[in-house]
Amino acid sequence: MTPNLAELAVLAGRDVVGWADALAAAEELSAEIGAAVLVKGGHLEGEEAPDALIDARRGLREEFAGARIATAGTHGTGCSLSSALATRLALGEDPRQAVASARAWLRESLRDGDALRVGTGHGPVSHFAGLWSRGGVDTRPTPARVAADWWQHISGIRDAIDDLPFIRRLADGTLEREPFLFYLAQDALYLREYARVLAEAARLAPTSDEQAFWAHSAHGSIVGELELHASWLTPEQGVGAQTSSAAPSSATTAYLDHLRSVAFGGDYAELVAAILPCFWLYTDLGRRLHAGEFGAAARDPQHPYASWLATYADPAFEEATAQAIAHVSGAASTADAETRARMLRAFEVSSAHELAFFAAPMDRHPVV
Repeated sequence: MTPNLAELAVLAGRDVVGWADALAAAEELSAEIGAAVLVKGGHLEGEEAPDALIDARRGLREEFAGARIATAGTHGTGCSLSSALATRLALGEDPRQAVASARAWLRESLRDGDALRVGTGHGPVSHFAGLWSRGGVDTRPTPARVAADWWQHISGIRDAIDDLPFIRRLADGTLEREPFLFYLAQDALYLREYARVLAEAARLAPTSDEQAFWAHSAHGSIVGELELHASWLTPEQGVGAQTSSAAPSSATTAYLDHLRSVAFGGDYAELVAAILPCFWLYTDLGRRLHAGEFGAAARDPQHPYASWLATYADPAFEEATAQAIAHVSGAASTADAETRARMLRAFEVSSAHELAFFAAPMDRHPVV
């Protein structure tokens, strides 16, 4: 069943007040009728218009977020959604997939509804918007949807990074100097080659804005970040050959081989997807370290690695990460399905290499 809030109230036999109550009423209705309920939040007040799929029989509750689309072309929206949902189910998609596909198609159709200029008042959605623009009805995700899906896709890798002894000991200040310096030495090796990969992204970039962004990032990797590494590794000499003289670990070699293979054997979209985890994972980790998620010690000015931890939550790097996410998710949203799949794979593989890179110091210097 696919009720809006007013219809849900009638079916539930009681008033429904707010989204939380709507979810509870849908749960009650699903249990009563023995069928799944897709409760729609389009009649809510505010900027958000979520939906939720609830099946009390299977213990299923999945919410689908979505910003409200400003349009007068809303006539027949509910019928269009339920028909699309039935179609996707008939194609063999499971309920979650079917709802996601139907909503993506409807939201695209809503966004293009005003362009139809049919009649007056509340006109229809533009049912064929995707067909006319792409020759098919399978939708392309928005940049925001790409970013949310990709971040969720690597949730297991992110959880594994959080649980690493290196991260936990770095946060609470008990990390010994040997594994820390090993990490810095490997990161210095990484940054030198990473800058070349960023420069290749700048060379391939389709717009001047993207070209400037990746070029600036390459410069920052060499000038800013390597200087910080040198302050720990070679404080007397500064940045020089000795800063990057360590023998590469297997994790470092594997990660750089992956980036180079994408940079010099792939295309722009796949390359920037492979680059993104180095921005995103570090910024996310830094934000949570400074929020105290790993304990209060990480926020202590007397922490033995306080100057290093400060770089994880640097506002300029956070801003650069937001730009990197925007460039990559924008490229993915306009790419064809095959290219988008290759981009996601490159992003996932780089994220796995980040996990191995963080694990390497303690593998080399295990806790006794």
